[in-house]
Amino acid sequence: MLPALRSAPRHLLAGLSLALLFAAAGPAAPAQDTARGWLDLPEDPLGRLWASVGADTTPWKANAAHGDLSASEDAWEEWRGAMATARTPERRREALSTLLGLAARDGRMDDAYGWIGAFGAGDAPALAGSIPYLFPGLDPTVQLGGGGRPMALKEGALLRPQLPPRSRAAVPGSIENRRVTARGLRVGGTTFDLMLKVDGSGVIAELTHVAGEPAELRVALPAPAGYRLKSVYVDWELQEPEDGADPDEVDWAGTPLNVRIAPSEDPISLFARLDRRDLPTPTPPPGASPLPGPIAGRGLLLVVPTEEQGPRWEAMAQAFADVLAVPVRVGSPEEVLSTAGSPLPTAVRFDLVGDPEALRRQVTHAIEVRFRER
Repeated sequence: MLPALRSAPRHLLAGLSLALLFAAAGPAAPAQDTARGWLDLPEDPLGRLWASVGADTTPWKANAAHGDLSASEDAWEEWRGAMATARTPERRREALSTLLGLAARDGRMDDAYGWIGAFGAGDAPALAGSIPYLFPGLDPTVQLGGGGRPMALKEGALLRPQLPPRSRAAVPGSIENRRVTARGLRVGGTTFDLMLKVDGSGVIAELTHVAGEPAELRVALPAPAGYRLKSVYVDWELQEPEDGADPDEVDWAGTPLNVRIAPSEDPISLFARLDRRDLPTPTPPPGASPLPGPIAGRGLLLVVPTEEQGPRWEAMAQAFADVLAVPVRVGSPEEVLSTAGSPLPTAVRFDLVGDPEALRRQVTHAIEVRFRER
């Protein structure tokens, strides 16, 4: 499931490759009356799933708020419970919704779309109640009408539109041209359209006034996996980072940008330039394959500096152990360096990377990929 990382130096960790997955259903015959009129998605697995949503489909959405895997041991208990029940028919829908919410809050959009794919075209209500929260990126409190169409937003509302998943043919690490459009969105008494795309030039959002008086809202642009937004423009005006921030290091991804929608011949344009970031990326073996021998035999050791260990890491280790059915525990760098004693489990060196949370998200992704493929 994970490469052998014991005592792995930085250059080996940075050189690992990532296997991406979008677990989606096969082609589905579009319903005669679909919701595609307000939401255009690429003609790919996600688009084919959305085609099963009718204009009158009543959205289903779980009511529970989801925790933060980067900050809470309770969130890991939530993750562990959902992974344990995701294949139980009577609890599957709730479990998939939980895993979707946790992944989206964790910034793992490949996994969020993977869990949407797990609903399948046969559960149109769940699709109608989940996809609009990724695009056009609604706040979880926004109510949905028939076909997943959002109710009117409040003045100053925040949208966090996400890019659609990459196709299976996409070269890992490359930028694949993708476009999505939501029509007839409303904020107050104003109607507008939102288009989001990514291409070689960067990430672009366009908001087009359709009807009503001027209105204000906020939009937070996403970054493709492995990239940061190094600079952003609102109607071609460069935005300045906060005082003291290094322009060469700042990442604008997820930063709310103020937008005033008003009658105009041209749409309001938000544009962000991209900068590549290299991150360690564990590669899961195919879901049908057994775990590598060292992991199956001795389990995993999550190596974390002693001063950073705590309940969240322990809850994470227990969750990983339950899902993988192998021993997983937290250890210190000193334990790995010791040459005495019995052989150690395969070590995942969170202490050797500049961003331990980035590696933690990649490991979680690798486990979820394996789970969905089995």
